[in-house]
Amino acid sequence: MQRTGRKVRAYVTLRSSGKPVAGALVRIADGRTIKAEGRTDPRGVFEGPNLSGKASTVVEFEGGFAFDQER
Repeated sequence: MQRTGRKVRAYVTLRSSGKPVAGALVRIADGRTIKAEGRTDPRGVFEGPNLSGKASTVVEFEGGFAFDQER
């Protein structure tokens, strides 16, 4: 996860190979509500709109899940 201004960008890759994952479902929340939801592009990237506060992301792909949170 990367913060660019108020936007949050999620990079999704396969743990086994490091290759980008296209089509993974990404949800970005502010700790209370989901602020953005969408699928990664062919580069494995999803960018959410303006978000204040600390962001957290949940990614779902082929039955697996991953979680990340800003520190």
